[in-house]
Amino acid sequence: MNTRNHTLEAQRQALAEHGGERRTGDMQVDAYRLVHRAVRLAPMPPLPADFATRVAAAVRDHDEGARMEAGFVIAALLCAAVAAAVFAFPIMVDSLVSTTGKLPNLPWPMLLTAAIGLIMVGCVDRLFDRQPAQNA
Repeated sequence: MNTRNHTLEAQRQALAEHGGERRTGDMQVDAYRLVHRAVRLAPMPPLPADFATRVAAAVRDHDEGARMEAGFVIAALLCAAVAAAVFAFPIMVDSLVSTTGKLPNLPWPMLLTAAIGLIMVGCVDRLFDRQPAQNA
């Protein structure tokens, strides 16, 4: 055997010792590859007996948190709408006064009552859509 054959044989032996992976000379890379190989070849532990119940409980807790978060978002949007109405009220009054003066005499109380009625119907409809049907 010549020197080249000895070198090739030493490389093959090193590859066999390290699971077919070449050594890079960088100790961190070699250590990472060694840990990766050990994790890859380790047997998977069995799942605990109550795994499904724990996952179901976690999903249930997540759903409850999402409902609370949706409530906070709705409250924040309502606060923003009220704040916008308070700050825009003087401008709205000026534009309404100038508009009503230019329009012919319309039944403003009747229009306002109809608008409030439509808003209330929409709110009641949304309220009943949110509640699931209860079967007795």
